Amino acid sequence: MEGYLKIFVLKELKDKERSGYDLMRDFALSTGTSRPSPGTIYPLLNDLLEKGLLKVSEKSNKKIYSLSKKGEAVLAKLMREQKKSVERTINMFGLVCNPSEIKKMRKSLEIMGRKKGIIANDIGTLNIFRNAIVEFANSKNYSSKRKEFRNIVKHASKKIMELS
Repeated sequence: MEGYLKIFVLKELKDKERSGYDLMRDFALSTGTSRPSPGTIYPLLNDLLEKGLLKVSEKSNKKIYSLSKKGEAVLAKLMREQKKSVERTINMFGLVCNPSEIKKMRKSLEIMGRKKGIIANDIGTLNIFRNAIVEFANSKNYSSKRKEFRNIVKHASKKIMELS
């Protein structure tokens, strides 16, 4: 979670300065998960401060954090890496999808990325799926279990379609 939390904090502070409490609350609201604990958020904020990625000021006896220029550069780099990860996942699906399906997939991920919150968990899950497919394709069992593999993928696809 720390990697996702780091990206979340940097992205949130790019838009508006916030307290540690605000970041914990906003993370829970944006992701639909539990709040990070103070024992998670404050060491992360201190680490980002030490690395020069954040600035801090004090208002009403509260520490208020904002993104530094260096933090903006690091966030841009992290976002480029996340975009590359998405592209790798889409390219892997390109082996089994036609161009129209790939276009729809790109559009879906673009829409997911615009919604409040982060899609890093979703991208991570897609990467796990991609890696499982690649590992299976490289295994000794690929030829003998292709039918079972296709059934699993069809079943998973059907379940995802049911969600929509």
